Amino acid sequence: MITSISLQNFQSHKDSILEFSDGVNVILGASDSGKTTILRALRWVAFHKPSGDEMRSHWGGKTQVEIVTDDAIVVKSKDKEQEYILGDTHFKAFGTEVPQEIKDALNLDSINVQSQLDAPFLLSETPGFVASHFNKIAHLGVIDTATSNINSEISSLNSTIGKEATKDRPASGLIKQIADAESDILKFSYLEKFQSEVEVLEEQEKQLIKLKTSKDKLETIINAYQVNGETILEYKELLELEKPVNEILELIELRAKKDIEVVKLDRLIVQIIEIQSNIEKQNALLVIETPVNDLLKLYKEKEMVVNEQKQLFKAITNLNSIDRQLKGSKLNYESLHSRFEKNLGSVCILCGQKIKNLEN
Repeated sequence: MITSISLQNFQSHKDSILEFSDGVNVILGASDSGKTTILRALRWVAFHKPSGDEMRSHWGGKTQVEIVTDDAIVVKSKDKEQEYILGDTHFKAFGTEVPQEIKDALNLDSINVQSQLDAPFLLSETPGFVASHFNKIAHLGVIDTATSNINSEISSLNSTIGKEATKDRPASGLIKQIADAESDILKFSYLEKFQSEVEVLEEQEKQLIKLKTSKDKLETIINAYQVNGETILEYKELLELEKPVNEILELIELRAKKDIEVVKLDRLIVQIIEIQSNIEKQNALLVIETPVNDLLKLYKEKEMVVNEQKQLFKAITNLNSIDRQLKGSKLNYESLHSRFEKNLGSVCILCGQKIKNLEN
């Protein structure tokens, strides 16, 4: 069974790989997307058709198709020359026929590959063609031919015996001759056994090819393992350092977390110091609050006194002006004094004496 097929520089396929599963596989795609090309690639490998260069991509490069089955890997490539590859065996200059080893490995016939526009298999053929086809598959034609040949030989022998029987040479002598010939034939009885052994050997050869393919795959895996083993040895010391390095990385990560906590703690300490400084400033303000309040009270009283002084100065200024006017009009100063005593209150603004009786 074909498990995968890969196409490189084959018509429209630059580098395509198709993996197949058990059962029916369906390939879907738009028109001219390369579906039919996959069948062409299969025919190119299995039947060596077409034999020209029309399957090669226009952009050039080596054209190669690889078919992987359960038992073998078959590769066909064409560059300056074309070749088949089966395992480690290369086939070149094979003419127009596919090498027999490749045919045996693929085990494909034209009936195994059907195109999209092909008629349904055998349904459109005549009964005679269908019977001939199945006779060919079951090798019934070979059996009929062998039977016909045997009957012909028997008839020929009977005719010969009848014609050659004489008085000097009776039919019994011919029968004895036949018996001797049959005896001689018995000497070759081992051929039947030999045929069975050949069939066993052919089956063993198929198994050998399968085992060889498995061996090639195993050798590839072993080589890859050896290469990886050498790489592991080269990095063994680094692998041994993995655990302490991981521990160091964990410590570095822990240190980074601690550094973040220290930064946060430093910020808290700075904030606490600022708060304490503000508290001390507030306490200092609270200590001077009482004298400041007293000073503010005195300041207000001072403003009142200044205002009274201003009023007094204004009144004195007014009195001086009035005095000058009075002196100019020769009025009686004492009568004016008495008038001011009644009008201005208990203190005379002219002489500063205290008036006891406001009503008088």
